[in-house]
Amino acid sequence: HCFVPLGIMFAVTLYTINQAYLYCSVTFLQFMKEANVGIGFIISWIVGLQKIDRVKTFIVLWIITSSCAAISGEFAFHWAGFFLQLTGQLCECTRAVLMEMILGGGSQSKMDPLSYTLLLAPSC
Repeated sequence: HCFVPLGIMFAVTLYTINQAYLYCSVTFLQFMKEANVGIGFIISWIVGLQKIDRVKTFIVLWIITSSCAAISGEFAFHWAGFFLQLTGQLCECTRAVLMEMILGGGSQSKMDPLSYTLLLAPSC
């Protein structure tokens, strides 16, 4: 029952990220993906898997700022591609955090990776 949202997020991630390639360059989208570190950390912090402190905040802000600086000046920029990629990244990071919770980071029932893959595969 908890694997259906993971399958949906996986499908949304695949669709949106692949559609983003129709609007933006590969280089731009790859630099956007660097922000996944920050997005994943923020989602983990929101659900209580991570503790936030000054050092972690600085590191996350540095990564996001560097990513933004790297993608500024993109010639083939389209808002549609940007939002498709961002949606895919949010789903991908949320899926990763939920996977961490299922595999033992925050849930009562810890699961090994092989069982997780066995149960998740039909929903993808």
